[in-house]
Amino acid sequence: MDKRYLLLRKRGWYVRYAIPQKVQHYFGKTEFVVSLKTRSLEEAKIKKLRYLESFSNAINSYLCHSNIDGVFQDSPEPISIATSKHSPNQNYPDLKESNLEIKRFRLSILLNEFLGEQSKVLTKYTCLRKQNNIENLIEFLGDININSLDKPTFREYFDQEIVPQNLARNTVLGKLNDIGSLFNWALRRGIIQSNPLKGFGATLPLPRKTNSHHDANQPLSRRMLFDLLCHIQEEDELFNTTLLGIYTGMRIEEICRLKTTDIESECLLIREGKTQSAPRKIPIHKSILPLIATMIASTQDGYLIEGLKIYRGKRSHSISKRLGTRRKQLGFDRGKYTFHSLRANFVTELDNQGVDLSIIQSLIGHRQQSLVRSIYSGGPKIEKLREIVNRIDYGSEIISLVQDAATIKMGV
Repeated sequence: MDKRYLLLRKRGWYVRYAIPQKVQHYFGKTEFVVSLKTRSLEEAKIKKLRYLESFSNAINSYLCHSNIDGVFQDSPEPISIATSKHSPNQNYPDLKESNLEIKRFRLSILLNEFLGEQSKVLTKYTCLRKQNNIENLIEFLGDININSLDKPTFREYFDQEIVPQNLARNTVLGKLNDIGSLFNWALRRGIIQSNPLKGFGATLPLPRKTNSHHDANQPLSRRMLFDLLCHIQEEDELFNTTLLGIYTGMRIEEICRLKTTDIESECLLIREGKTQSAPRKIPIHKSILPLIATMIASTQDGYLIEGLKIYRGKRSHSISKRLGTRRKQLGFDRGKYTFHSLRANFVTELDNQGVDLSIIQSLIGHRQQSLVRSIYSGGPKIEKLREIVNRIDYGSEIISLVQDAATIKMGV
């Protein structure tokens, strides 16, 4: 007997058997390589026979099951020996790899096992998102053996399916993390030897940097404010939320969490928020007092902005998305103009009136920069704040829109 199908390494003899190219995707490798656990050539020549028979049976079993054209002869002869992609010390107890055993490592079957475990610790939304992203991969590649997916194959999927969508970098990273989590799970269970997505995120281009961080959240011009309010005039939640933004400087989540019980003496009470400085009292601008009164009278759920549902801990999720869509419809630059821009409008108006920085900070819920004031001052009196807030003037066109909205709501 010769050394055919044998390979000598430091630890001893191995048997190696090339897998036909047309079925390599199914087995997830280009060849079988198994340690014979002997340093004796004569013993290796005998041991290899049992493994060669198992290899041949496994390949023939798949070929007969899948009805591939050009099925091999009864004893398939390997044409070439390729470089193995896997460690030679993989465990193949008897190497009788039945179809059932091979199918176990198909992506769809592993995905079901993976989601079954993850559903116990992750939210339903997260599981669905992971499922959608991984199923998109399976739809592109087919329901292949998980071991057959390598970096070049995934790069092909990425270039053809993800890149054309022109998604934000963080969105792409999210998709990579979702898909990669399945492979990390399989890696921890010894199903695969490495994660083909590892380090893939590092190859993505970095987000474009603007010339200045001041480009984000710029205040809207008077014309832009007027156009926005006209555009959303028929959508009460959007219109009212926007008005509260420009006349109070509140964050969108703070506005959406306001209840009728948070209004006292014509002031809005923010009881908690994003930072320790968030709790505060803001006088209601005289221009929107009538509108606020109608909102209090008409609410059905006790919230000033009624009918919103909490999503991932936030009431503002849906309304924030809708406002983003309306701004996009008007052609506003997505990077420069956000809901936070309305907060910038509020600050800009007060700044143009020459209002002291510490008062502006107390109104918008920012920590005061002056250590002496933050420790020893009890803060400005509410009447002083009311007088300051009432100085804000966005022009007669916007005032007219506010008055019309209040009149319509009162049914006059």
